[in-house]
Amino acid sequence: SEVAPSQSSPTGSPTVREIDSLLLRIRSLEAQIEEGEQRAAAQKEKRRAPMLYEREEVGYAFSSGQLTPLEEPAAPAQHFSNVITTPLTTSGETIGEIQVNLPAEHTWTIEETNLANAIAQQASLQIQNLRLLAAAERARAEAQDANREFTRQNWEAFMDGIRNHEQIGYIYDQNSVAPFAQTAPAQPDIQENISILGQNIGSLFLTADPTRPLTHTDKEMITSVARQISQQVENLRLLAEASRARANAEEATRRLSRQNWQSYLDQKETTTGFAYDLTKVTAYKETQALQDIALEQPLMVRGEAIGQITVAGLKTISPEELELANDIIEQVNINIENLRLAEQTQSALTVTENLYAASRAITDTHNEIETMKALVKYIDRTGIDRIVAAIKTSNSPVTAQVVAIWDRDGRESQFLGNHFTDKQIPLILQMGLTQATLINDFDNAPHIDPVTQKTFKMLGVTSAAILPISTSSELLGWVFLETTSKPKKFTTESVQPYINLSGQAATIIQSLRLLNQAQKHANQIETVATVSTAASTALDPNELLQSVVNLTKERFNLYHTHIYLTDESWNTLFLAAGAGEIGRQMVMTGNAIPINAEKSLVARASRERTAMIVNDVRTEPDFLPNPYLPDTRSEMAVPMISSDKVIGVFDVQADTTGYFSQEDANIYTTLALQVAVALQNARLYQDQSATVAQLRELDRLKSSFLANMSHELRTPLNSILGFADVMLEELDGPLTDNMQNDLGLIYKNGQHLLHLINDVLDMAKIESGKMNLNIEKFNLQEIIEEVTSITAPLASEKNLALYIEPDSDHEVEINADKIRLRQVMINLINNSIKFTEKGNISIHVAREENNVLISVKDTGLGIPVNLLESVFQEFTQVDTSTTRKVGGTGLGLPISRRLIQMHGGSLWAESSGVEGEGAIFYVFLPIEAKINEE
Repeated sequence: SEVAPSQSSPTGSPTVREIDSLLLRIRSLEAQIEEGEQRAAAQKEKRRAPMLYEREEVGYAFSSGQLTPLEEPAAPAQHFSNVITTPLTTSGETIGEIQVNLPAEHTWTIEETNLANAIAQQASLQIQNLRLLAAAERARAEAQDANREFTRQNWEAFMDGIRNHEQIGYIYDQNSVAPFAQTAPAQPDIQENISILGQNIGSLFLTADPTRPLTHTDKEMITSVARQISQQVENLRLLAEASRARANAEEATRRLSRQNWQSYLDQKETTTGFAYDLTKVTAYKETQALQDIALEQPLMVRGEAIGQITVAGLKTISPEELELANDIIEQVNINIENLRLAEQTQSALTVTENLYAASRAITDTHNEIETMKALVKYIDRTGIDRIVAAIKTSNSPVTAQVVAIWDRDGRESQFLGNHFTDKQIPLILQMGLTQATLINDFDNAPHIDPVTQKTFKMLGVTSAAILPISTSSELLGWVFLETTSKPKKFTTESVQPYINLSGQAATIIQSLRLLNQAQKHANQIETVATVSTAASTALDPNELLQSVVNLTKERFNLYHTHIYLTDESWNTLFLAAGAGEIGRQMVMTGNAIPINAEKSLVARASRERTAMIVNDVRTEPDFLPNPYLPDTRSEMAVPMISSDKVIGVFDVQADTTGYFSQEDANIYTTLALQVAVALQNARLYQDQSATVAQLRELDRLKSSFLANMSHELRTPLNSILGFADVMLEELDGPLTDNMQNDLGLIYKNGQHLLHLINDVLDMAKIESGKMNLNIEKFNLQEIIEEVTSITAPLASEKNLALYIEPDSDHEVEINADKIRLRQVMINLINNSIKFTEKGNISIHVAREENNVLISVKDTGLGIPVNLLESVFQEFTQVDTSTTRKVGGTGLGLPISRRLIQMHGGSLWAESSGVEGEGAIFYVFLPIEAKINEE
């Protein structure tokens, strides 16, 4: 590169302007050096970061007074069983640990533990300090390396620029200075380096006179001369750099003038040429032919041609006329540039005033739509046919709504309120947060995706400038400057003021959103407190849920609110309460959702145990519309969790898109948790109230029943049975057939009555804790066979098959009360026979590790699902008609369950409630009875 010659003062010394320029250049170079050092240091630090601790030992062990390094983290020694481990942490991150091993007989005290923790904290701090010190040392060394490297590169670039024009060495021999082409003398007496900022850029060689040796003072002077040469050389280089920078600045000024004039002319639609024929001035057309051109002179502004003056109609021009023409041209140059500058200044002033007015208008807005309308109102509409402002309403997919518009043809209402997505205009996803996208002609825009081109062409747009409305981290919307008549050349300079204005609008919108969110959050907290208070005071679950949905809908200004409750037995969510009349109708229809339903937001919230949000249901492929709620646009489902169990789902809906946020989810989650707790409390209260009432009734019935089942009742009954037995044996004489049948009925019913009395007395013993078990070891198969032989006649009377399943385990031996277990099995089999009219009763025994599972399965009436637990309550059967048909007190199953529970086992029933499928009773017993005497 060539070095531009410097323009000095007539005296040959630099002018003040040149010195100032040189100082500015020096400061600029210093700033560049500093920036280069920082950038180089940052890059090297980034490259070397993984090796930051490569020299550190993994660990150390101290034992028997010696410290030894470890290759790997040490585990506690095998002969130590008493170990305490304390982590080493820095900035919340664990970087190691301290292990202290002591003999097993040593007991750790709180003071020793605290001491170990304190030592670990001190060690962690010291390690962190050493690491930071090492990092600082490396950074300093790398900065010095970068400084030297930057100086070397500058000097190499400088020397590359002047190597073809100047000698790089000189020699002085006491007489004259001459160019020196060699790199160094063969044997110099003294060599001093010429260095800049620690970087060697040359050398000073000295050969002494043999007759006069060099003294110490001579050597110091030579060193000082080398330093002065270094400084002077650096000054000369900086001066050359400053000269080049000035030349570059002048060239940049010319380019800027050309660009400014070109931009100015592009914006002008008036005639750019004029002709004067000594009588009048007319517009000049390029097709107009000129004859006898005597002078063609360019119009120059700061060395850049911006036009031309032509003098025609003269064959020759005198020197005086030429000088006059040149003076006129020079004045025209100055006047044209001044007029342009004045016009641009006035235009800039007008734009500034408009921007100031727009800024004030935007600042005074109270909601997002007002802000966007103010932005559209104050944008310069010169050469623009339509301005559209849209706000982003959702992120997935990116959806925007047109909230403000100006149209030269008055078609605002046609577009206002419309929505578009990134699938219609993919370009909005490709734009950055601050960079505008300029499309000067959609017919010739290869950098724009075809889908975006198709959308804009369908809207009749020929060119557009798309300005983002965004904060530093979030895109809030867009402003579209469009032409529909003819293409317009948009430039970055022309739209930059509106980019800045859009940034201010984004700040206002963000502030309004934050303010609205704060107010909304405060209102939500207050509403949550109100709803929670109302819920906590309700004792009836149905009233509680209805109160919650009504209050939530009203206080949160929602479109609809309802609550689903979980039914685990059916794996279904049933609608339990809905707000208003619509909610009541939905509940009456028995609306239910399977928990495993894929296309249900409510089911997903229940399965995933977290809040689910859909802010535009029309774009959700899995959304199932509800005919009762046609205006739903946003929906959020929040699980109701109590004791780590999902007991239902709180579903809220809005009639506008983008209504719910993550902050809303947090608020509604809090509300759902409180409602879940209140619901559980109401259920518990209801259950306890019912239980208390039931216990009181049972206690009354038991007291009344037992009062009549005294020994006075059993004594005459035993006497009746005894005499009936005597008469049946004909000890008092022969009996006729009728007499035999009558006495048999008396004896049979007496035995049944005695059995009922014994059941009641057994239950009384169990409840009073006076029932004792006699545990013995026996084969379970023997008991099963004995019970089947006892109950077989009753099964035969009803033509029922009673059998033990072939794969039943015959070898199981258990420790239990043999008599009570036989009583339980008889009760279960008799119960199955009583409620089975056809089919069979099967018994199965299976061992499960240290337990045994006995099942009695029948093909009878079955038990409704909601009554499976009721059959184990005292004096309870499936229904009154069955009770009248088969008889019994309803004590067999309750006594059986209590006896099994006393063995440490459990008894339960399973049934679908379908007649013919029957029921299965399960007895689960430990092999070794775990006596649980009540």
